[in-house]
Amino acid sequence: MKAWKKIAVSAAALTLAASFPALAGQWHNDMNGWWYENDDGSYAKNGWYWLDGNQDGIAECYYFGTDGYMLGEHGYVDGYEVDGNGAWIVNGKVQTKAVEVTAPAGEQTEAVQEETEQPAADMSDPMSVYRAAQDKMNAVDSMDASVVYKMSMSEADTAINMDMVMNLKLKGAQTGDIEFVSDGNMTMLGMEMPYSMFYTDGYYYIDMMGMKVKEAMPMAEALEDAQSNMELVNVDENLMENMQMRTEGGKTVISYEVGMEEINSYLNQVMGTAGMEDLLGSVDYRINITNGEAVIDESGYCTSERIYMDMDMIVTDPETGASESLNCKLDMSLVYNNPGQPVDFVIPSTEGYEDVTTPAL
Repeated sequence: MKAWKKIAVSAAALTLAASFPALAGQWHNDMNGWWYENDDGSYAKNGWYWLDGNQDGIAECYYFGTDGYMLGEHGYVDGYEVDGNGAWIVNGKVQTKAVEVTAPAGEQTEAVQEETEQPAADMSDPMSVYRAAQDKMNAVDSMDASVVYKMSMSEADTAINMDMVMNLKLKGAQTGDIEFVSDGNMTMLGMEMPYSMFYTDGYYYIDMMGMKVKEAMPMAEALEDAQSNMELVNVDENLMENMQMRTEGGKTVISYEVGMEEINSYLNQVMGTAGMEDLLGSVDYRINITNGEAVIDESGYCTSERIYMDMDMIVTDPETGASESLNCKLDMSLVYNNPGQPVDFVIPSTEGYEDVTTPAL
């Protein structure tokens, strides 16, 4: 989910994709700049909005000030980069989100007829089924998910194992009034490091390693941070190859392999997020096996995803230049509990947290 891919939670891009409202309407321009009128006569203001101005089913994300005019052309707004049109970009790429298109009655009837003429072809294609599930997950307003990472690194007779469990409950993804709670535990070299975090009323709270701190943070930034670990389970669709689809216990299981030509960029993302190169030094990778699997329920929601990697790593010490070979196995799984159902939870007490917000200059 990316949107919420998953908001998925994932998502991370759990992603910002699901954290801002999506609106239909039209753009207007006057001497003061661009503004956006919604179909109900209101207009976008004071925040981020997903807008599909040309009604093609693909929305881009824009920021509007309190006066309703779009901000941030060719620069940064609210801490995020935008292009010359004011659209949110990441690494130079405009971020998009699939949205429902509301067409006039005649056009809508024609679209429905076209859809009913070829449902079997769509549902027989694993990629089409996978994308439909991702779109459905991106549209949920609340989520209950958990992710488990198991990593094993071995050299000769020596092995190091690291396990991490993370749970996340989130609500308000579509309304923009987001709150979430998260807790987890990381185990490495016999040591356990439990943690908990939550976000409410513009503050991000963290309780970890005996420290309880809070920091004022934009909602989008807090959500992105909370979902960053879950994003590792999300694979770019362009990397998927040899997709297969089967049915097990009334659910659809889609399996795939990851293209070797593109896997290095994905692997660098995984290791960079996990901080492995900071920990180990310069690393070269040789992939042996990479595959994944997604399970989709009868309602079309994704209930779980899993990625397995087996690779060899050549680690070079930046100070001495000495190298050694390690084998690394990664098993990452993400589970969505009762997807599509409302999720509710109680925000923990905010008492006892030290405010570490950096004062504005």
